[in-house]
Amino acid sequence: MEKTLKTLGLLVLLITIALFSTCKESDEISDENPGVIVYVTDAYWNETVSETACLWKNRVKTDLPVPAGISYSISNAITVSGNSVYIVGYYWNESFKSSYWKDGVRTDLPVPAGTSDSFAEAIAVSGNSVYIAGRYYKEFEKSCYWKDGSRTDLPVPDGSSSSTYAITVSGNSVYITGKYDETPCYWKDGVRTDLPVPTGTSDSRANAITVSGNSVYVAGFYGDGGYYNTPCYWKDGVRTTLPVPAGTRSSANGIAVLGNSVYITGAYGGEFYSTACYWKDGVRTDLPGSNGTANAITVSGNSVYIAGEYVKYDYTNTPCYWKDGSRIDLDIPGPGGEGQAYGIAVTGN
Repeated sequence: MEKTLKTLGLLVLLITIALFSTCKESDEISDENPGVIVYVTDAYWNETVSETACLWKNRVKTDLPVPAGISYSISNAITVSGNSVYIVGYYWNESFKSSYWKDGVRTDLPVPAGTSDSFAEAIAVSGNSVYIAGRYYKEFEKSCYWKDGSRTDLPVPDGSSSSTYAITVSGNSVYITGKYDETPCYWKDGVRTDLPVPTGTSDSRANAITVSGNSVYVAGFYGDGGYYNTPCYWKDGVRTTLPVPAGTRSSANGIAVLGNSVYITGAYGGEFYSTACYWKDGVRTDLPGSNGTANAITVSGNSVYIAGEYVKYDYTNTPCYWKDGSRIDLDIPGPGGEGQAYGIAVTGN
């Protein structure tokens, strides 16, 4: 009898410990269903290493290779095609160099002679071809894309600086979104379409793009000519403003369309804080985590996945992703570990 009571007591203690260990500040959820893989691309740093590009695969981190001696690298976006994982970013080697990684193998991207810096921002794969959107600096910032390593410059008015932020391929067409000077726009097969914003706005840009059916959806923001920004999206060039509290500086950073629903992720806030959020068909849902931002979104199965970061109680910047509104932290090694999550892809749902 005494042995049985001791056994029961041990079981109660173990169950209590297990329950306590799940009640963490991060609101973590249980592991994904078998076969589901969540990929998050990230950059992290700590007291011993500077910003380092990496990939999280179901919360297991792998650093992305860069040339020997490089101490700064960023991974901006990710896509999965077949059994391969493609990540795009850049690293510092006397200037910023654009590259992408396929299954961890790095390929540097060519730029014109005399270019000081280049930044690869987004990636898409269609068939056997790899498409990357970015920009390089030579007198002005010049927007471009690479198809299988071959660069094509994107047209803008003479003397304009331009940037790209997202790319997608639908059918035989390549869609890229960005801005020139302070005008948001997108390019379809190299033909530019300017996106309408209210009169008197400034510092506007288009951050994300997707194509569903015959429609083109673009997410971004427009400025008020001063400090504040307003998040919005355009469907076939028609702008819809996204609701945020008055007097906030806001942005829409990622977009996905599933069926008749439009999902957009971003953040809103003031000078010293921000709140990560997403909108489904214009209805905003705030995401848990103080002073956060949400950078990318994907819908897989019946779930919404969002990559971003927030500031912990100890003021460290913590990369994470949210699944259906519940936050999953991505642990950074070493003392003083911090990071930012920029892209997300999910397979197996």
